Amino acid sequence: MSRRSSFVSDILGLESALPWPAGVVLSVVTFVLCKRAADRMAVPVEAEGTAALGQTAIQALYGTLARIGEWALPPLMLVGAGASWWKRRHRMGLLDRTKESRGDLERL
Repeated sequence: MSRRSSFVSDILGLESALPWPAGVVLSVVTFVLCKRAADRMAVPVEAEGTAALGQTAIQALYGTLARIGEWALPPLMLVGAGASWWKRRHRMGLLDRTKESRGDLERL
């Protein structure tokens, strides 16, 4: 049985698997893309009859999701990039300690 995960944990997991500079760049790109999409969708459209009402509602929904994503996704991605940096720092510390202990063993 597979473990269910949330959208937030999926984003954090993906971001922490990337090198931290890639996570920072991806955060900026996500902000720019969501900003452009939200600005494009923010243009008011008048529905001509009931046939265009559905299209107007969909455009409003996409605009709202883009606005939310504009401010919610980049900080989340920066947290993932920070986790990636922290994991790399931890791994480098372990590597340094291993090298030091090997040097101690060789001196014996």
